[in-house]
Amino acid sequence: MTNIRKHASKIMGFQHVVLQVSGSFLFFRGNVFQPNKDLVLRSEDDEEMLIVLRFKAQVRIRAIDFIAPNNAGRPTTVKIFVNQPNMSFSDAEDMKATQILKLSASDLEQNRLKELIFTRFQRISSVAIFVESNAGGETSVLEGLKIFGDCTEGMDIAEWKPTKG
Repeated sequence: MTNIRKHASKIMGFQHVVLQVSGSFLFFRGNVFQPNKDLVLRSEDDEEMLIVLRFKAQVRIRAIDFIAPNNAGRPTTVKIFVNQPNMSFSDAEDMKATQILKLSASDLEQNRLKELIFTRFQRISSVAIFVESNAGGETSVLEGLKIFGDCTEGMDIAEWKPTKG
């Protein structure tokens, strides 16, 4: 597995990251992909947080590494949607998620990958990550987020070898 961010400048990268926090859109110019306890992404008014990532080329996503503090603001329920580049809070609440993750405190430590259902995360042009609830805090907090997968552009399927997990 490859951390997709490492290929951002070479292979496909991110067009831009759109963060929607409690109804307002923020264009994130910092680096949400490198954990930093001093620079966190925090929801605004409640526990809900929506992060929409648009890719320059199609990707396959295998896993996500969520990093968050071990406190009441840590996400506990996260819904993931694929190929919904204009996702809104109401869409995230009403639509069926591609996958729902239930996160424990240990799942939010750095390098604790949450494996995804691989067959559902093929040919992805955008991914929306909706933090639906947290561990009881007023707001949700993420210290870092890493997405692992491969760029599908220019791939020869005859050379593909499955990995055992």
